[in-house]
Amino acid sequence: MGVRGIFGLRMVVGRVMTVERQTVDELNSVGSNYATITTLLQQETMHSRRFIEILDELKVLHESKNKDYGTINLVGEFDPLGNLKACTRLGLSPIVGVAVRLVDKMARLESFIRRGELTNESVEDTLRDMAVYSILAIVLLESELQG
Repeated sequence: MGVRGIFGLRMVVGRVMTVERQTVDELNSVGSNYATITTLLQQETMHSRRFIEILDELKVLHESKNKDYGTINLVGEFDPLGNLKACTRLGLSPIVGVAVRLVDKMARLESFIRRGELTNESVEDTLRDMAVYSILAIVLLESELQG
């Protein structure tokens, strides 16, 4: 094999080695990306799981408070939204009543932001109450729309 042949062979071998290095680098990159994606999915699942847990906790909270707030309607049946519907006696929509309660909770939250503390209720309790009131507003709205 002449000089040209050896030189050509070296170029080919050099290209193959470069390609192999690039392939290894790409595989390493894919492996690293896979690990990153897997970690992100695990975090997302963990956060989603906690989200569902909080929704379950809100359900329990609503059910326990509902025992204190629900009222007996005109037909003698327990109405779980009776306390919210009571504002109709004042000529207000139940949704307006919920909005007023949400404004009260927002004022409490703003107080925490300004002062850094709350005396009678935790920030978490305030946020949970706001979440439940928001869901109750949806239930009332759906009920109103269905007639």
